[in-house]
Amino acid sequence: MNDLQKAIKITEQVFRVAEEIIIPGITEKQIASKLRKCAICNGADGLAFRTIVASSNYMNIHSFPRDRKIKENEFVIVDFGVRYKRALTDVTRTYCINPDTRKKKHYNLLKITQRRAEKMIRVGVSCSKVDISVRKYLKQHTKLKFPYALGHGVTNKIHARPKISPKSKDVFKVGDVFTLEPGLHSKSIGLRIEDMYLLKKTGIVKLTK
Repeated sequence: MNDLQKAIKITEQVFRVAEEIIIPGITEKQIASKLRKCAICNGADGLAFRTIVASSNYMNIHSFPRDRKIKENEFVIVDFGVRYKRALTDVTRTYCINPDTRKKKHYNLLKITQRRAEKMIRVGVSCSKVDISVRKYLKQHTKLKFPYALGHGVTNKIHARPKISPKSKDVFKVGDVFTLEPGLHSKSIGLRIEDMYLLKKTGIVKLTK
């Protein structure tokens, strides 16, 4: 197991814990604290970046944890990453306790959008082409905003090339490790799904479950 695989294994253990602890009444700060402790206990050297936990304040893309308590039927975005030796991870999951039909619809739209992006990516493809296609697809299906880039490279820096954005000049290359993180945001709703990938000659490999 290489360093990145170990870092991903730790990160996935953290998100399994997140599934258990995100219940009504727990605060955003408590979630972040418990997840950090879980990461360290499972072998992480530290965090890759300051943990993002958002159960409101959705238009602030980097909404750091507050004392706000989690309620039923609201999205909770958790953007978390660990550092293990020189390897970093960056993964986002969105939770909802007893989601209504509308929230399920938004979540399923994001999953479909992410899969569409995955199918487009191969060696030599323009990063901007993938981002623009995703943006167009979301605009056809929802009025919610997608206010940031589709993804970015991850090396020993948490934001590296390739940059997957509308104006990016990068193209996908063999060996790229990167994220795909489609999201939907408004004042009352916010959700994001972010996974990590590796591009091989034979195609894209999803690194996170």
